Amino acid sequence: AAASPPDAPTDVDGGATGRPPLPATADVVVIGSGVGGLCAAALLSVTHGRSVVVLEAHSLLGGAAHSFTRPGGYTFDSGPSLFSGLSPAPPGAPPSTNPLRNVLDAVGVAVPVVAYNEWGLATPDGLYRPSMGGGAAGGDVPFGALVREVGGAGAEAELEALVAALAPMGRMAAALPASAFAAGDVLGSARAAAKYFVSPDVVAGLPSVVRGELLAPFSKLMDRHITHPFTRAYLDVVCFLLAGVGADGTLTAQMAYVFQEWGTNRVPGGALDFPLGGSGALVDALVGAIRGAGGVVAPRSPVAAITLDETTGAATGVELADGTRVAATRAVVSNASVWDTATLLPAAAREASRGAMATARA
Repeated sequence: AAASPPDAPTDVDGGATGRPPLPATADVVVIGSGVGGLCAAALLSVTHGRSVVVLEAHSLLGGAAHSFTRPGGYTFDSGPSLFSGLSPAPPGAPPSTNPLRNVLDAVGVAVPVVAYNEWGLATPDGLYRPSMGGGAAGGDVPFGALVREVGGAGAEAELEALVAALAPMGRMAAALPASAFAAGDVLGSARAAAKYFVSPDVVAGLPSVVRGELLAPFSKLMDRHITHPFTRAYLDVVCFLLAGVGADGTLTAQMAYVFQEWGTNRVPGGALDFPLGGSGALVDALVGAIRGAGGVVAPRSPVAAITLDETTGAATGVELADGTRVAATRAVVSNASVWDTATLLPAAAREASRGAMATARA
C-alpha cells in the first residue's frame, strides 16, 4: 500500500475502512458526531440506557470540534478554543451553567482542565493582556480594565451599562442548567427544555423587551450602549472567538450566558478554561462514554436518507450512502443543520419541513 502523504491527518479509528460493524437496529440513530450529537448520544446511552448508533460522514470524529495530528507529534484543534465553565465547581461554589460540563458530569466522565484569567491581544495599536475581571483580577466587569486603559472612564461606563443590560438574561441562563432538563423518557430532555423556555414561571419578572432580545443579534444591544470604536471592535472579536461570527451573527443569549459565567469568579485561577488535550479530549471523553455504554460511534458513515413511516410520518431509521440501513425504534436525532437535515427527507416531507421553517421564522 502506498504511504500516506506527509500532511494527511491521522485516522483516529484506524483500519482499512475506519468503520466498526453497524447493527441493523438501534433505539436511537444520531446523525453527526459534533458535540451536540455526541452529547445527545451520551445522555441517551449512559443515563437512559438506550442503544445508540452515531453515524459520522468524515474520518475524524467531533465535527467542528475535532482535532487532527501532523508528523512530529503536533496536534491541532480545528474549531473551539475558548472555553468557560468546564472546571468542576470547588466546594461551596455555585455549579457551572455550562451545558457541556453538566453532560460530562451526568455521564460520569472527567476531562482535566486548567483555568486562566487573561489572554494576549495583538492589535495595530499595541499589545494588551485583557483580564476577565470579576473583581480582584482587574476591573469590576469582564475586560473593564482593558477598556478603561484604552478608552478611559467613559468607555468603561459604556461597557458597565452593557453588562448591566445583559445581567437579567444571564441570570435566566444560570437558573436553567442543562441538568434541570433531566426527564424520565428518551426524549424528555428536549421536551423539558421546550417547556422551560416557554414557561411563564421562568420568564416572570423579565421585561418583554428583554425576552425579545434574547434571540436578537448581540450587535443590536451593542448599538444601544457602546460607541467607543475599540470596545466595539473588541466585543466583535470576542463574539468571533465564541461563535465563529461577529456580533451581528451572535445571539444576545450567548453573550448573556458567557458574561454571567465570566463575572462570577466561580473557580479560583480564572474564568476561562482549557481542556488538556484540546477540544479533541472532550470529543474522546464523550465517544468513550457512548462506547462504554454499548453504543456504536462510526466514522466514514455518511447518511444519504432518513426513512419515514408512510402512515405516521415518524422517522424509522436511516440509509447510508453505501446502501446500509440502520433502523431506529425510538428516534432519529440529527446533529446536522436544519437545512442539511431537510435534504435527507423524502420529497414530500422536505417540502413540509420547509413550510414549518418558514412559519417559525415568521
